[in-house]
Amino acid sequence: MTPTPKQVRKAARTAINIFNEHGINCCLFGSLACHIYGMRNRDPEDVDLIILNNRGNDAESLKQILVDEDDNFFWVIHKIRAPHTKCCGTGSPGV
Repeated sequence: MTPTPKQVRKAARTAINIFNEHGINCCLFGSLACHIYGMRNRDPEDVDLIILNNRGNDAESLKQILVDEDDNFFWVIHKIRAPHTKCCGTGSPGV
C-alpha cells in the first residue's frame, strides 16, 4: 500500500527528530521536499535525507539507529540482492 503524503511527512519528522537526538544533522530532499514547497503533480512515497554530519556512522548504522529508536521503523528483506538494505516506516499514527 502506498503511503499518503501526510504519513510520509510524519515518518520524515520522526526520523529527523531521532537523528537530532543523536547529534546528527540532516535535511530533506527529493519528492517530499518538493511537495512541502508546493509541488503537487507527484506525491512523495518515501523520505530522502541528506546526512550533514554522520558522527562516524555509515549508511547502515544510520538506518539501524532508526530501527533501534522507533518500532515503526523496520528492515525490509530483499528477494533480489541489492547493493544496499532498506529501512522502512509503517506510516502508522505514531510515525
